[in-house]
Amino acid sequence: MKEGKKLSLRQMIIIGVFTGLGSVGGKIGYNYFTSGSISEPTSIQKTLVRIANETNKILPMLLDQYTRLDTTIAGGENRFIYLYTLLEVDISSLNKDEFTSQMKPNLINWYKTLADMDVFRKMDVEITYTYRSEKWVEFTSITIFPKDFSEKMQAG
Repeated sequence: MKEGKKLSLRQMIIIGVFTGLGSVGGKIGYNYFTSGSISEPTSIQKTLVRIANETNKILPMLLDQYTRLDTTIAGGENRFIYLYTLLEVDISSLNKDEFTSQMKPNLINWYKTLADMDVFRKMDVEITYTYRSEKWVEFTSITIFPKDFSEKMQAG
């Protein structure tokens, strides 16, 4: 049985960078967003389902030696979920609060600035990044709410 490795703060930041790259669903979804109306919540949900379906065609995707993007999910009316697996990592050795405090500012910044996230910004979608072990044990979920994005835009 292979013992999981402990992640350093530097490695957690690297995972964060590749998490941002995992937002590839936004770019794929742009074509769907610009080709139809999203004025009704049901059309937002349909758009998110199409984005998830298109993104999932190219998944799972190894982002770095410690991170794999496994799937995306359209959840609820205005939520999009990225599900990641932390590879060769003993999640019991990680501090959830430290991980979240390192990741969340980057995730908010990517939501605010990446062109690939534009489709989500325009639809006021909350994005959840869920991280789990190779044994499918959830480590943590970080959700970026539209209010987080709006507050950051007003402050910046």
